[in-house]
Amino acid sequence: MFVVAAAPLLSRIYTPSEFGILGVYAATLYFVASIAALRFDVAIPIAKTNQDAEGLRSLAFIVVTLTAAASGLLVAALYSTIPVQFARLLIWGLPLGVLALGTYNVAMNWRLRTKEHATIARTRVLQAISGAAVQLGFGYYGFGAAGLVGGQIIGVSAGMTKLKSFSIRGLIHHARKHNLITLAKQYRNFAKFDAPAAMLAIANTHAPTIVIAIVASPAAAGFYALVQRVLVTPIGMVSNALQSSLFSHVKNLKETDTQRYVEALLALLAILCPMLCLAALLANHLFDLVFGPQWKAAGPVAAWVMLFLGQKFVFDSGFAIYSSTARQAEGLIVQSMVLASRLLSLFVATTFSSFDHALIAFSLTSGACYFLGTIAALQSDRVNGKLAIAVGALDGLLPYLVVYEALKGGGQLIVTTLYAFWISGRIWHYIAKNRSEKSRV
Repeated sequence: MFVVAAAPLLSRIYTPSEFGILGVYAATLYFVASIAALRFDVAIPIAKTNQDAEGLRSLAFIVVTLTAAASGLLVAALYSTIPVQFARLLIWGLPLGVLALGTYNVAMNWRLRTKEHATIARTRVLQAISGAAVQLGFGYYGFGAAGLVGGQIIGVSAGMTKLKSFSIRGLIHHARKHNLITLAKQYRNFAKFDAPAAMLAIANTHAPTIVIAIVASPAAAGFYALVQRVLVTPIGMVSNALQSSLFSHVKNLKETDTQRYVEALLALLAILCPMLCLAALLANHLFDLVFGPQWKAAGPVAAWVMLFLGQKFVFDSGFAIYSSTARQAEGLIVQSMVLASRLLSLFVATTFSSFDHALIAFSLTSGACYFLGTIAALQSDRVNGKLAIAVGALDGLLPYLVVYEALKGGGQLIVTTLYAFWISGRIWHYIAKNRSEKSRV
């Protein structure tokens, strides 16, 4: 929440282009850091013995160090082909960021093994406060995009101070003590299957910033990066928490319960869509007031992004079904198709049309892909399920018409009135259904 609260201050110190450079850097960093340890760090909490866990911790740290060095060498090799405003920050920021974030993840997963969730939560708070504070300080003294990148690296590093069990000397000791090659072979499936899935999940969230910077401009990427910072990231954190809390229920899901679970997730979507529609309309008018006049063009970006956040929230929250039903390969395919469809729509629309039209195409494609991905996970083929799916599709589609008419400036009253009737009907149906179920009980 501190990151979101600091955003109006940061947006008045830094320009949209500088935020765009940060967005490209952050997207690259998170993409590389997601596999910096080849996911051996993720295996630490579930290792069978403490001896294996200690060995995995050393193995993961060594792989992180090698990945950080390799990322720096790769940027150096490609330096002349990368736009200079990105290259001069990636050359030092990427290896340092990968080392900081990768090392933090190794230490954090060790703490997860000992179930020290409170300690991890404190590190998250410290990271947010330190990173935003340093970015504000660097911005005040005119460091530009380097201040945003440096603040992010320092913020991640600050979280390490709370993870006192972490010791470089201890990692080296355990590296000598254990057969790391044997451990790598034993836990190779994390590198083989989990790493690609992690990359795709990160890419689905952050890759659009890179595509926008390439096909549009750094300033346009900055608009999206700010929206990402204040809207998409918090929603993602909540959906990840919900996914974890739901996993114990999902793993026991039987075929007879599928219909109920379909209806629960689609009911959640029905609640979120009108709320996000209203938020989108407000964002379009108030974004420049909250974040400064130079961010007025980010209002429509926020509006269109908000419209698919409901579908994304439901998709992320229900994705645990793929793991719980032993359909990891299918989940990987769905995640790949969602990513490819979203990026393709953004790239094609921006190349052949205006950025405004590309936003609409990207938002519609994102909403449709997330919705269909959720349905694919649930695998509902019943008659009532099909009706619920059709109604759920309308729940997600109608807000697009409302926002489109509002931005275009014509026919808004008619469309808004029809949408109000739709929402009223949905509420009435929900109340009537609950009364009917209670009367049967």
